[in-house]
Amino acid sequence: FSKAIELEPKKADFYHNRGFAFRKKKEYQKAIDDYSSAIDINSSHFKAFYNRAFCWDKLGRLDDAERDYVRAVELQSNNISALHHLGTIREKIGGEKLSLALENFNRVLELNPKYSPSYNGRGLVWDRFFNFEEAIADFSAAIELDDANAVYWHNRACCYRNMGLLDEAVDDFNRAVELDPRNPIIYSNRGLVRRKQENFADAIEDYSLELEFGPERNIKALNNRAYCFAKIGQFEQAIDDYSRVVEVDRGNVHALHNRGISFERIGEYRAAIEDFTEVLANDPENANAYFNRGCCYDSIGELDLAISDYSIALELDMKNGNDEEHSTK
Repeated sequence: FSKAIELEPKKADFYHNRGFAFRKKKEYQKAIDDYSSAIDINSSHFKAFYNRAFCWDKLGRLDDAERDYVRAVELQSNNISALHHLGTIREKIGGEKLSLALENFNRVLELNPKYSPSYNGRGLVWDRFFNFEEAIADFSAAIELDDANAVYWHNRACCYRNMGLLDEAVDDFNRAVELDPRNPIIYSNRGLVRRKQENFADAIEDYSLELEFGPERNIKALNNRAYCFAKIGQFEQAIDDYSRVVEVDRGNVHALHNRGISFERIGEYRAAIEDFTEVLANDPENANAYFNRGCCYDSIGELDLAISDYSIALELDMKNGNDEEHSTK
């Protein structure tokens, strides 16, 4: 393609085709540059706008992607793929763009009532609008048309979760896992539902699979698994996971505080005191950390320090109007 461009530098298709090759190599900025050259030569080049929009999306530049998909739709107003992707970008942007996304998906389904991706896309918009019944109907329509698509089962499961229908959500997540058993997002979301069901052992299994198949050093998954370990009294395992979080993010107050609680539960009071002290170095108005450190001082007979921490915790509670129970009560 480069040689063709060298020989005929005014051919828009040559730039487009080289851009598509860069896109396939995931070199998105180089692809954008070539698509832009094609557009400079031919301002009505549909494929260049369409494919440049795709690359903008991959780079997280959603406004630029939307602008190019709008132009692609102007050039081919009944192009289902362009209309669908315009709706998808607008759903990602959210806010006032959601109504426009709904219009895009509606138009696609007028043109092709069997186009399952737009039922899924419209379902996501209804979910964002908290119109869960409509969302479930659309996800179900997508599944009916393509029941081997794990994304559709996953999205309906998330919608069931948002409705509080946890058993139905787990059933759909199970089907999604069967179809896509290496997808960490499915395990993460099923783990959340199992936590809500207080099924902590199975949630631990899900977070372990999320860690196996997902990115390294997944702080969220480690925190979630540690929480579940603690809920079933496996405090040593909780401490191990919280420690892995702290290795990556030394100032993670959540992990430090909860590791401190776990240390306290197994009688490692001085280790707990160290964690609560570090929490307070990062968050000096954390009433719970003062209270929990006070409990540890109390347990090792350091009563003056315990009284001091209890007093500060009470003052902070009164100051902040916090009448919630402390973590260790």
